[in-house]
Amino acid sequence: MAELKPDDIFETYGAFNDLTISDKTPVGNRQTLSTTTAISKALEDYYTPDVLKGKSVYDGVIMATIATNSPTLQSNQALIEYLSDPPDLVLYYIYKIYIPEIEPRCINFSDRGAAGEFTNAQRVMTLPNAILDASIPANDNMRAIAAGTYVQVIFANQQKLKNPKIIAIGKKVIELRGLNRAGSLKAKFSNNRGTATGGGGNSSSGTFRSQADQLSRGLKGPKITWESYKKLAEEKVFQKLMETIAGSESGGDYDIGNRKIFTDLPSGKIRTTYAFTSITEVFGKDHTQVTIGEIIEKQKTGSTILFATGKYQQTHPTLEGVINMIVKNDESITIEELNKEMYSPDNQEAIALVNLLFKQGRTGQYFAGNHDEADQAAQSISYEWAGVPIQYSEIHKNRKGQAYPLYNDDTSKGIPLERGMSAYEQDGKNHAKKSIVTKIYDEVVAAKEDLSARGLTDLLA
Repeated sequence: MAELKPDDIFETYGAFNDLTISDKTPVGNRQTLSTTTAISKALEDYYTPDVLKGKSVYDGVIMATIATNSPTLQSNQALIEYLSDPPDLVLYYIYKIYIPEIEPRCINFSDRGAAGEFTNAQRVMTLPNAILDASIPANDNMRAIAAGTYVQVIFANQQKLKNPKIIAIGKKVIELRGLNRAGSLKAKFSNNRGTATGGGGNSSSGTFRSQADQLSRGLKGPKITWESYKKLAEEKVFQKLMETIAGSESGGDYDIGNRKIFTDLPSGKIRTTYAFTSITEVFGKDHTQVTIGEIIEKQKTGSTILFATGKYQQTHPTLEGVINMIVKNDESITIEELNKEMYSPDNQEAIALVNLLFKQGRTGQYFAGNHDEADQAAQSISYEWAGVPIQYSEIHKNRKGQAYPLYNDDTSKGIPLERGMSAYEQDGKNHAKKSIVTKIYDEVVAAKEDLSARGLTDLLA
């Protein structure tokens, strides 16, 4: 409000005039008009009291899906039944939901000031928790919903708008990015929110996800031939993405290798370290003259001789598994024939594409055009290569199947995995290049666009 000076009062005509509007007819007499009444009269023309009166169903957007071991129960009876006969350990989900119609604060709200501004993820965590209504089919009650999905919501306490329940699920309408950074959300909007029907919608997980939701673990990529993988490698459509991946693994060296060194400690434990070597050094000949079969056999001899090899650091289980996957889906070639091929740069690139497109099926299905979840495609890459950072936080399991819970104070069970970390961080030996987390995502998106623009998507059919 501007400062009021004596001159403004005594030298300005009508400064003390009443601003009240006449009840009968508007008049120009400023002695009968007050500022408050004038503004109120104008606002009444545009705003209706009790605008939500009689409204029971609201449109909303899922901003995050959070896994929990605590059941999301719809009634006291359900709670009693759960406590009397608890099931085996399972994951349940709650949903951070944004309902623009009733949310009093903008999505970028922060009460911490410039110095302590919320990250977007922290802001999302201030949103209300929603659960699936009992009307959603039972087999969907333990699933995650993609962040950015349109939903319809009712409130258990309609009078106070408390305890939201999702009664219908539509399509994903917003692709959210930048949730782990401060500032404005980056969002790509769809022009179709879909038809919200109970039990429908997207079954993939959202911004905060659990390993149990990573369908890519069991989903296979496109069944294409060995020659198709070699063709894609020659076309270099994935070159930028693969160079970034290789940079985090080997620095881009086709000849590099490593081996394990085991050291007995006074405590009786064994310490494992790694030493660099080269394929040329191990075999006594140029790496381009070594066959795939020779690499596998040398790795089988022992990890103290040769462990991970080449530009994409293929270990024995991975390399042999890739060979088996190729043969299983390509009747035109045998294991014996593949093992006789050279471990050349061209073949290393083709093998890496099998890892990318088939072994990590969620990535392959993304490039084939079967889904648009670029963050999930990028996340799956981090499962294949430890040096590639994960895109979003998750509950991760170690090799013994033990879960590493997120967003609680108990870190005794392991290291919580956060955006920018390696998917295998908990073993203490693997670390990702956090600086490339956004670059990986952008290159995944660019590779798909390039694949389509060059008419090569059919190779993944």
